[in-house]
Amino acid sequence: MNLIKSIKLDLSDLPHSGGTRVLTLSGEKGASFIVKVIGPSGYYNFLSKTFDTSESTQSSFKGAIENSGVNVSIKFPDQKATTGWNSYEYRVYVYPDVHKNVQISSNIGDQNVFYRTITQLENRVVTFDMRHTSPDNVTFVTSLTSTGNNASNSPKTLKLDQNITNTATDAGGFGLTLTRQPVETDFVFIATDTVNGATTSSNKVVIDSLTDVGVGMIIHSLGSGGGTLVGTPTILEIDEVNKELTLSSAQTFPDGQALIFRAIGFDAIRSAAGVGFTFEKLSVTADEISKTVRTTASGTTINLNGTYGIAGNSGVTISGVNIVNTSTNIVKAVTASSSAGSILMDVAQVVKAGSKIYFHGCTDTIRLKGNIIIDQYPTKNISINLATSGFITAGVSGS
Repeated sequence: MNLIKSIKLDLSDLPHSGGTRVLTLSGEKGASFIVKVIGPSGYYNFLSKTFDTSESTQSSFKGAIENSGVNVSIKFPDQKATTGWNSYEYRVYVYPDVHKNVQISSNIGDQNVFYRTITQLENRVVTFDMRHTSPDNVTFVTSLTSTGNNASNSPKTLKLDQNITNTATDAGGFGLTLTRQPVETDFVFIATDTVNGATTSSNKVVIDSLTDVGVGMIIHSLGSGGGTLVGTPTILEIDEVNKELTLSSAQTFPDGQALIFRAIGFDAIRSAAGVGFTFEKLSVTADEISKTVRTTASGTTINLNGTYGIAGNSGVTISGVNIVNTSTNIVKAVTASSSAGSILMDVAQVVKAGSKIYFHGCTDTIRLKGNIIIDQYPTKNISINLATSGFITAGVSGS
């Protein structure tokens, strides 16, 4: 009796790009065996190192252990061009040559066959969008995306170097104010589901599907259905069998009520959407903004060569040559224009045409820089919002 004493194979998930795995067999000298690999597209051809739709003599690798052992290389295909799949499964078989009285050691498992599976994961796309409660005042760059899967076992870095600008229109061009730096809770994932069965003054709610719903999410608002939301209840527990949510406060919802959920912050987003990420060196800075005096001013109204980026009645102050700030002197109101317009100040000014005025407390451009580190990709494509309203305030015309 000859024994195959050890069979080693890396069973971790394969990346979208494929790769090579090595099957290592060791044991008694002369122990012979046969290896087969079956994938979703057919049988592995050990000569061409591709998968054939039908089985052939080249679909079997026949070998025998010599000295310390035998290595059998298996090349898995690159699936980058393939779309519309979730994952592939490959089955690897090792058969001892029973005709030569060979067995697999009982320490490995079944003495007549070694069988293992390797999964190849499809790439998923995580999209980061910036959102503001005043969309007519704030302009963003296009969405930022990161593509990957969990087979690589190493985090991926998405570099941010984006401008957030004040919309250049008379209706919305009243500047932006940077109030603080971004924090974890500015990242939000939004999901929608529907109540399955009316509930009255209960913190137990059954919904149609648990997809994208996780512990730690809040019910932020309601969609169609006619119900009333009391506060912003948090999901404390989930009964996955019955699709029942335990909420932090009692609610009354009619059957069919649409619920809009929000996962806020890293842990809640990981639980709900399956995306694990953090950020490093994430910061925002506001550009200095200045304007040129269009006509010589003598009073509290100053005419400018354009006003976009200036906020009224928002605590914005000014400085420059001959600017008088003897008391509280903020921009009280802005008459908007791309090339003309004016500002109204608290304190009368005498400023010559062509003078430059610097504004403090508002800007037309805020620069976002830093890295997002993704350590877990979801099982489907996901969009996550960076809610810029938390740290950027859109200006108004004032009064």
